[in-house]
Amino acid sequence: MIPTDTLGKEQVKFYSYRARAGEELRFILGRDSNGEVHAAMDACQRCYTYHKGYIWSHGYLICKFCGNRYRLQTMESGLASCVPVGLPVRATARSVTIKPADLEHERRLF
Repeated sequence: MIPTDTLGKEQVKFYSYRARAGEELRFILGRDSNGEVHAAMDACQRCYTYHKGYIWSHGYLICKFCGNRYRLQTMESGLASCVPVGLPVRATARSVTIKPADLEHERRLF
């Protein structure tokens, strides 16, 4: 469970989780302008092989390899083959729960 009471609108935070095999699995939580929480792995479906991930700048999630930019509300649709790898979450008013199995399922990205 991750507290989200300090996650403001149009804000993103980067996290990491240590997998059972020792890999560091990076993920992102963000709150859009409507207050909805979004989650994704810190990797995209196409560019993950370069292990660059994303940065957050001026309201956009930006792929460090190809430069594609995403608003939180539309990141699930992606651009061309660069699509953030979504992460299922269960959100309440003050926290988000992410299953370790969902993180481990995407460990090939790292």
